[in-house]
Amino acid sequence: SQYNTTVTLEVPGAGFLATKKIKAYEVATFTTKNATANFDWEVVSSQVPDNKGIHIFGDKPLSVYSFNGKDVTADGYMAMPINSWGTEYVHCAYYDFNEYRPLGAGFVVIAAYDSTKVSMQLKGKGKGYAKTQSGSSLGDTLEVMLHRGQVYNVVGDATTINTFDLTGSVIQSDKPIGVISYHQRTLLPQNSLNGRDHLVEMLRPTSAWGKKHVTLEFI
Repeated sequence: SQYNTTVTLEVPGAGFLATKKIKAYEVATFTTKNATANFDWEVVSSQVPDNKGIHIFGDKPLSVYSFNGKDVTADGYMAMPINSWGTEYVHCAYYDFNEYRPLGAGFVVIAAYDSTKVSMQLKGKGKGYAKTQSGSSLGDTLEVMLHRGQVYNVVGDATTINTFDLTGSVIQSDKPIGVISYHQRTLLPQNSLNGRDHLVEMLRPTSAWGKKHVTLEFI
């Protein structure tokens, strides 16, 4: 935050609540390294409402960054504040990757409000070759009712390599939701020889899309 403030992290489904005071332009960290975060918060369920939403808030405006890190593979994202959430998203990730173990790609829907109706039209590539972990096929429409703090995970079954991809799936709701697209770990591209990466990004709703962008070259 750019202000002196108090930041609170709560996971109601886990009965967890922690508060820290931070000075302006300093960083408060919640991490599994000192048990201010917990590995049990990882979302491993498939296509069921799960009480694993992580709620972070402050007395003053603040920015939140989430980081997943393991040896030789890591990624992170800036968490979008609830007031920037929308009601339509297009999922973007990559192909499932069945290597030393099944490594799937998918998306997580997050609800901030009770009685949120969510519809997910599964689109992408690889229909007939693989399905989601819960047996849904491309072309199916999933519907679920989520309540505040619940998440809903849709992920490929990872029985294929460079074949099944849910990218292009459309997620719609009657109340604002958050959506995180991810891949557990994959080669980029999958026919390369080395470099496996975890991928994760919190998406912006289609209402925030534009027609002109500026980018920088990364070397």
